[in-house]
Amino acid sequence: MKKSILLLPIYILSLTISSCGSGAGSSATPPTEQSPQDITTEMFLAKFKKTASPYLFDINYQGIGKLEDAWTENDTKGRQVKMKTFHGIVYRGDSRNLLAICNSGGFKSRNDLTIRKNLYEAYGIGTDENGNISEGATGQSGVSTAKAFMNAVYYSNGHVYVIDSQNLLSFDMPTISIQYKGIDETGGEVNILNIPCDNIIGYYKVDAVDLNSIDSLATQNKIKATFIANPQYKLNKNLYSLMN
Repeated sequence: MKKSILLLPIYILSLTISSCGSGAGSSATPPTEQSPQDITTEMFLAKFKKTASPYLFDINYQGIGKLEDAWTENDTKGRQVKMKTFHGIVYRGDSRNLLAICNSGGFKSRNDLTIRKNLYEAYGIGTDENGNISEGATGQSGVSTAKAFMNAVYYSNGHVYVIDSQNLLSFDMPTISIQYKGIDETGGEVNILNIPCDNIIGYYKVDAVDLNSIDSLATQNKIKATFIANPQYKLNKNLYSLMN
């Protein structure tokens, strides 16, 4: 068994859904844009909490980030499919704790992505044994994440991880689903080829809830979630500007 990762100070941010913001916004002087060089981890985490918390339990929230054109890929039937990436903050539910994930090298694809068939599945254009295109379904290829916390909490079993996808190959599955079906049937999925430990911003520790009534509990603000930062996160200062 690998040795434990180096223990560093952990920042804890309690979730306060009812907060309406700070008094700083009432200043008569417009705030100046923060220089990326001036941003600290503490500033980044504080802004993340302020930006994400009001929308945490909104299943329709489209997330913090930007959609970008990638390239055009041909599926196995010769159809040209436009690929897009989503770079920003995404969520992933997982039963494992942070130590176990980091000791295993982060979140990794179960299927070998050096095999073309699996790579296409990770793109959302894989082919099953009957020759049918997956149309946005990613199976065991890549690492499935969601733009909205609520689309990840169903798989959490206690942990919903917050991931910085800025410098990762992060493919937008709604883009694929809409091209084939005309609608998004993926729940806002972003499929990432692999996620190193230092791309994990932290995680929400979620109290045990009845998944059958989770939507109702979210509406009533009865889900308790506490954010715990990952001390190994490599601060991406460009992500700070996406959090408005």
